[in-house]
Amino acid sequence: MADNDTTLDASGATVTYATDEISSVKYPRVKVTAGVDGTARRDLAFESSMYHLVAANSTNAASVKASAGHVTAVQCSNINAAVRYLKFHNTVGTPTAGAGVVWTVPIPGSTAGGIANLNFGDNPLYFSTGIGITVVTDVADSGTTAVAASEIHINIAYL
Repeated sequence: MADNDTTLDASGATVTYATDEISSVKYPRVKVTAGVDGTARRDLAFESSMYHLVAANSTNAASVKASAGHVTAVQCSNINAAVRYLKFHNTVGTPTAGAGVVWTVPIPGSTAGGIANLNFGDNPLYFSTGIGITVVTDVADSGTTAVAASEIHINIAYL
């Protein structure tokens, strides 16, 4: 049977918490969700900010977040028949296409709309400086060829 007990927090205020009594010993009831390494984790799905882009006729260089952060999910669509590439850069400012690429997402080509969906769950991508993106037609990290206007749609969830 669950009981409620009280204690004092650091400021001296009374705090009530749930306990279970087992063999006359009261144990606090705690619900913890463990991450991969056994440590408690947050539910990132309800904390992410969103970034949305409809590609212009350029490399679409953009700063998604100008400080350290995590990418929790990526969704991209491509209406060109050829594969296109979303490049991530670990940078505070607007990145330069073809420089400093740290992660690439190929966006499948299909005139009906090729889709790439990535959900990083408990292991989001960490960017120690900032989150920047470019969108190009080249698979090579050094690629700088611009995509056509409106052929790529991108949604990025980040913290």
